[in-house]
Amino acid sequence: MFDISEEELDSALDEICSNSDNDVDLLGVVQDICPSSGSVKGGLQFVITLIEELSEDDKSGIAHFGGVGDVHLEKLNAFTLRGIIPESQQPGPVPVTVSTQAGRWLGMTYFMYVDETREVLKQLVNDHALQSLFFAMWSQEHGTFGSNSNIAPKPRSIHH
Repeated sequence: MFDISEEELDSALDEICSNSDNDVDLLGVVQDICPSSGSVKGGLQFVITLIEELSEDDKSGIAHFGGVGDVHLEKLNAFTLRGIIPESQQPGPVPVTVSTQAGRWLGMTYFMYVDETREVLKQLVNDHALQSLFFAMWSQEHGTFGSNSNIAPKPRSIHH
């Protein structure tokens, strides 16, 4: 597929893998993102926990949510950064890369965006117990299906 010898490939891989300041693997020092999933609406807090201490010089950071945007991270302590989940246009997993305010790469993790309305509707479509509950609640709020209670009243004509 590529016009490269096995030795050149091995050499390139060795260089990539050893080109780290402190020989950190691809996940870096990022241990976790919590919560690891949330609404496409965003707006809730999340924290990034690290397996190594940030230096005194690292006062804040940036989380890049792939395809979504960048988020300022506040340093809570030497092992924890905090930010606000950005809004996403669509559900699904996104890579989150984390770096210090100075641009030092800390690592990556993944965040799963969820469209709650769509998920609830999927459950409703597939779960007969939920359907029964839905129709019972509908009847309480709007009357039974087919009754006049869910038809808008006709406007009265005004005669002078």
